[in-house]
Amino acid sequence: MRTIQPLRHHQVAAESIPTGERLLDRSTRPFLAWVPSGKTIVLGNSQEPERELHLEAVQADGIPVFKRMSGGGAVLLSPGCVCLGLRFAKDKSLSIHDYFAKGSALIADVAREKLSLHLHLRGTSDLACAAKGPRSNASLADSSAPQDERMEKKVAGCALYMPRDFALYLVSILVDPDFADIDKYLAHPSKEPGYRAGRTHPDFLAGLASLSGLPVQPSEFADWLDRKIPTEQGLNLDWELCSNR
Repeated sequence: MRTIQPLRHHQVAAESIPTGERLLDRSTRPFLAWVPSGKTIVLGNSQEPERELHLEAVQADGIPVFKRMSGGGAVLLSPGCVCLGLRFAKDKSLSIHDYFAKGSALIADVAREKLSLHLHLRGTSDLACAAKGPRSNASLADSSAPQDERMEKKVAGCALYMPRDFALYLVSILVDPDFADIDKYLAHPSKEPGYRAGRTHPDFLAGLASLSGLPVQPSEFADWLDRKIPTEQGLNLDWELCSNR
């Protein structure tokens, strides 16, 4: 079995980068929402394919494998997901958790406004939702655990890369995913948040469509994000070198 050498963003054309790291080019617009055209695996910067993936299946099916410059866990991107990148202007008063909160609040607002779902931060940077439908009194800032954490499903995973002048927030959002292959390609993660409680990928993850009971499509959710971002107050995106505002 050959060893997998994950690709980096600089090894492919900008329009083919699946990680959102095309936003590292500060002359580009500082946000991007898109639906992956096919299946791609993206690993965190310090992760090793041999530990996080079922290599034989990945190689046999020709699934591309990338590594992003930020941390976080392995994700299987697919046309059932929406990916979002936000390039924030650097603010010395903000912590890593503040940047996670800014990006996640945007997604939670859209999910609440359009789908009546209440998402909350879990672990370091996950967005989760109660599996039995929306909680009428919940908000992103409400970090209190439900009576049974095993009823919470992860709907999005975030990562953050922080060079000197900006912060790059990247997230993959499960909208209408097909989980048929996820255990085929992804091993149980080497690190997991406490609220996962050892659950398998299909038991732990859920899409916004199934949670809301609405036939929302990934392209539709991406469009909602694209429309909301320019009007959102307080995002403080990195427009400094971009002329296309």
